[in-house]
Amino acid sequence: MTAAYMEEWAVLTPAAENQKFNAFDGGAFAWEGFWPKLAGWYSIDWQGPQDDAKYESFETPHNPRGYGGKGVASRTFSLVSWAKQEKVRKAWEKLAEQHDLPQKELVDVERVFGFIDGSLCRPSALMYR
Repeated sequence: MTAAYMEEWAVLTPAAENQKFNAFDGGAFAWEGFWPKLAGWYSIDWQGPQDDAKYESFETPHNPRGYGGKGVASRTFSLVSWAKQEKVRKAWEKLAEQHDLPQKELVDVERVFGFIDGSLCRPSALMYR
């Protein structure tokens, strides 16, 4: 909430124009709390994890809690796998052609979509100190 007040102040204060600010209220951001809010914003039904879903699990490269073993993340969907599909590559090429984009084909899929997968599928909350 503190960040929201800061943003409002920055927008409404003429002296803050074209200035850079970094505000943090100490709260952790967690995707599991975000998805229901995002779905509600767009009036979309949202369901949490399903017991009968097929999950892909993997060990994280570091320990998210600061003690014990490494974290384990599980997901039912991977943007890397999605982006590697032939129909997705063809759709990108079509969009690139229609909109005269400089990048005509999907490249560096593991790096680009892997970063997004890592950001969206975390075994711990995002917290910066």
